[in-house]
Formats: sequence, C-alpha cells, structure tokens
Amino acid sequence: SPLLPQPQLSCLSSCPAFVLSTLRQTTEAAAAESRGFKKRNIPLLPLSFHHSSNTLKMINTSTATKHSYPFLTMQQQRRFRSPLLHLSSTTTTKEQEERSSKTLHEKIKEAYEQSETDGILQLSTQLFKETKDDNLPSPKQIVEATLEATKYNGGETSGIINAFIGGCCLQLQQESGHGVNKLALLAYHLLQEFDLISRDDDDIDIYPDMVTFCTTYTALCLAVQHESTMAREKDEFEIKADSVLKQAQQYNKKRGGSKYRRALASASKTNNEDEQILAKDVEKDLQSLYGHDLQILYEDASIVVLSKPSGMVCFHKHKTTAGKLNSEKRKFLRQLQLDQENPNQSNGSPKDNIDTNENSSTKKKKRSKKQKNKESINVDISLEDALLDYKIPLSTLNHEGRGIVHRLDRGTSGCIVLAKNDDVHAKLVTEFFIRGVKKNYVALVPFHRRDDQGSDGDDNNTRIAMTDGLKESGGIDIPVHNRPALSFYELLETFGCDNRNNDGTVDTQSSNTPTAALIKVETRTGRKHQVRVHCAKGLGRPIYLDPLYSSMPQNAPKKEQKRQKKKKKESDDSSTDDDSINAVPQCILDLGNNAQQQQFFLHASSLSIPQFGIMNIEAPLPTWWENTIKCLKEDGGE
Repeated sequence: SPLLPQPQLSCLSSCPAFVLSTLRQTTEAAAAESRGFKKRNIPLLPLSFHHSSNTLKMINTSTATKHSYPFLTMQQQRRFRSPLLHLSSTTTTKEQEERSSKTLHEKIKEAYEQSETDGILQLSTQLFKETKDDNLPSPKQIVEATLEATKYNGGETSGIINAFIGGCCLQLQQESGHGVNKLALLAYHLLQEFDLISRDDDDIDIYPDMVTFCTTYTALCLAVQHESTMAREKDEFEIKADSVLKQAQQYNKKRGGSKYRRALASASKTNNEDEQILAKDVEKDLQSLYGHDLQILYEDASIVVLSKPSGMVCFHKHKTTAGKLNSEKRKFLRQLQLDQENPNQSNGSPKDNIDTNENSSTKKKKRSKKQKNKESINVDISLEDALLDYKIPLSTLNHEGRGIVHRLDRGTSGCIVLAKNDDVHAKLVTEFFIRGVKKNYVALVPFHRRDDQGSDGDDNNTRIAMTDGLKESGGIDIPVHNRPALSFYELLETFGCDNRNNDGTVDTQSSNTPTAALIKVETRTGRKHQVRVHCAKGLGRPIYLDPLYSSMPQNAPKKEQKRQKKKKKESDDSSTDDDSINAVPQCILDLGNNAQQQQFFLHASSLSIPQFGIMNIEAPLPTWWENTIKCLKEDGGE
C-alpha cells in the first residue's frame, strides 16, 4: 500500500484485531482509489503513521464525521474518538526508556555529588510527590540509572538505592491515599532488582546491605499499618516483610561468622522468652558496677534508651574473654566504684598496713602485681556485655554488637538507644538513615579560637569566619572525612577568665574575658566524629581532653601521646600542638593527667524519635563534669 508500507506494519503487532482488519480493508481500498482519496483529502482512519518517531498515533478526530469511516461500526468509531490511541513499536519503547533513564541518571548524579544520600532522599521524595502513580520510574530504570551514575561503584550504588527505598518510607509516613501500595511495592521490587545485579553478572560485586533490608522491611510494615490497605493486601505485605527480615538475619549471620552464630545459639538456649527482664529493674546493680552515670532514661517492651558513661565502649568488635563477667570481676568493679566515690577512705585491711614480717615487701609486690592484672582485665567492659550479663534481651541484626543501632565514642557520654528485637531494630535503622532522629550534644570548648587549628590541612575558606569571641549561634557546613556534614551550634554558658600569657605566667593587666564555653550542637547528618571535627575545624575550638582533635596535657600518659602522634600523621583532620596547652584551665589539665580516665567533654544530651513517640529524652551531665564546671565558675566570668 502506498500509505502504509508492509515493513512498517510490524509496529502494529499489539493492535486490537478489529483495528488490523479495518486497516487491511482500508489499505486495499486506498490502493484502488488512491487518487480519489487524495483529491478529497479525507483521512482513511483516525490513525497517522509518523516516520520520524516510527509510531502510529491517533489523529485529531474532533472534526471527523461518520461518513469519513465507512468501514467502522458506530461502536468502533466511539472507541476511536474517546481516548487517544498511541501504538508504539518495540524500538520506540526502548528509546523512550533510554531518554527517561538518561534524565534520571543525570538527576541522581547531580544530587549525589551535592549531598550524597541526603541529596538522593530529597530527590526521591520530590520525584514521588510530583510524579503521578502511573508515571513513577520502574525499579529497573532506577537501578540502571544508578549504575550508570556511579559507574558500578559498590558503596555509592548501595547508598543511592537505599536512599530511594528510604524515600519510599518517608512518603509512606505522609501518604494518605491509594499510592501506599505502589510505594511499598516499589521499595520491595527495588530490593529484588538490586539483588539481581550480582546474580546476573558474576563480575559485578554489588550486593544489598543491612540498610537495604531494613528500609525495605520498614516500607512494607508501613503499608501494612496504613488504613487504606485492604485485608488481602495486608496479608501479602506481611508475607513479604517476613521474608525480607529473614534475609536480613541470614545476611547478618553470614557476616558474623561461625563464632557469632554459636554465640547466638547458646544465648537462645539460656534465655527464657517468657520472662521479660527490664533494664530498669537492674539499674542499681549496673550502677554499682559501672557508676551512677549509667542511667535508664526510657524503656518499653522493644526499646531501651540509657545514658552511657564516659570511658565505656559500646561494643567490642573482636570478642574476647575480657568482656565476660564473673564473680571475681564483679567484686573488683564494685570496689573500684567505691574507691572513686570515696578516694580518701582506705580500703585495705589492717594486716596489709602493718609490716610485722621481714617478707612484707615481697608480699606487697605480689599483691600489687595481682591488682595490676585485675585492672588490665576488668577496665574494658562494653555496654553490650554489661546488659547481656543481666539477661536483658537485645536484637541480633548487628553482628558487631547486639542491640546497637548507633554508637557513641568511648569518651562520649549520654543518650544511646538499643533495640530489644529485630523488628524494632530494622525500623530504628531506617529512622536514623532517613534523618528521622534528632540528636543534641553538649560540649565544653575554649571560648577563644585557637590560631594553630589552621595547620591541620583544612582550607581556611571553609571555616566559619569568627571573631575572638564565640558567637551566640551559627551553622557549621564542612566535610567530615571527605563526606558532607551539617551541624548547628548554640552558646549556652561561658566560664572562667583567661589571665595567662603564652609562657604560662599570669597577666595582671588582662581583661576578664571567658576562658571556656559550654555549647549545644545539633547534628543534621550522622558522620563519624562529626561534632569533634566540627568543633576543632569548623569553630577552631577543639573539645577539651579530646585525644584526637585536641591538645593533650604535657604529662599525659605515654600511650596516649604515641597514639596521638600516630593519628596526626595518618589523618589530615588531626590537629594537635603542645603550645596550645597553655590556654587550657588548670582544673582541666589536672583531670586530663589521670591515666585511668578515657573521657572528654562531649555529652549526648538529648534524643528524639517522633516515629516511636520518643520526644526529647534528656540525659543529665556526668558527675565528673560538676567539679570542673564549679572550678571554672569560681575563676570568674559569666
């Protein structure tokens, strides 16, 4: 036919049967009366073939009449006139997917370069809000665009896919319509497409991680809890959610190794699920071992929020027998707490204090050796070990530390949340990932900026412009370990006066300006050492007694000094200078000289998780801060 050549009819393979039969009749009539049709300029059918796009589209039928389509019935004409018919060939569909994928790839690349996963979270939520349900990008398109944007980088690909699934969770928390099911299915199919990458090609080493499983599980649970979800759909989502949680558990056991699996098996045998042991019930016993700074702030059947004391590590990455408690270790820890509370009271027996024997010196040496051996074994009990020792149930989705959803540095004290079961653990991981948790810290820093903080390799243009005094509030937006990070600070109180020269002598003509400042820092991103780096590099005021980003006392332990020098060589973020020690108040210097203390002036003061109904839980300042702040106040200042 002169109107529709035979090779181009292949694009009509998906047409309805009546359309094909009508086209055949029309082309035969057109071949016989082609000149007549051209003269009258009457369209044969409400279809037009476009050679440029290789598509067959519906033409404008608003002016067409019944006599224009002699081969169509009235019902067929109405079907043609109502919706626009768009029939595309196979090559056209691929071209359109490539165009949309290319656009999505550019958006993903731009958003990730600006703010990494936070930028992808904003992109995904904006995409889900502006795009109609029928026009949402398919999971395959998202995965292919991500691989193109990251050039098959495993870590970046995982972060972007996790952020898209996290965007589904954010939208599901706000969605109030029938789009809930589509968002939940999109998250589930994204996990499946992501899992198929390495299975289809053995050369690609990209796998879903724990955050992928946790965010997908949360999205499915949100769909189950939503009011608009039908009963049958809820059952399907529950089955999918259970399968994803089992995948997460298997993934964690595989990463933990055989030693971790044996520990889980032995723990399941000894623990009685019927008896629910609360951390609040054993709080006094915990305080007798680890001090009164360990406090239970909030607890229910699935979550416990407590205040971690300074010097206690959250978990030990490499498990040893040192973390296991026995009666001898408990006795020593209780005695250690009594010694700290009553340092002037003698704990030795009268026989130990009287030398009535010639061999008393040798006995003292033996006792001192035993005491040193006890201290080297018992001073490093982790928070995980302390809770598991009292049979407090903890989740198993973190092979490094059971129940640990996020961590605090050893020297940092304050709020930390732990999960008691895997269901809540996965949901808490999602909340932390999508920035649904609000965290505030309190830090004690110098009031004046240290001039030596510019020698740490940081670009001076990225540091906040500061006067000699600390501003009342501000933002800190500088990278932490080459990753974007954002914090906001507020000046709470100032202490002391700076009356010493650089050589340590007192300057009697100096004005009474503050020496130290107590600031509140709110973190918008959760980078490792974010507050410590932002105080040292962003504000130019390192946290007091921070062994990595601040100056250590001159007579500090040799191990800490060696560790500090090693860190300074390895990391550009480290900034230490013995000349700046002169600006440290004497009461802080005396506290830092204690070799047994592994602590610095950083405290996680409050925690809020609105999705769990946890609002502004506050942890009191550690007891060892009180004497220092009291000493600073006595020196003068505000």
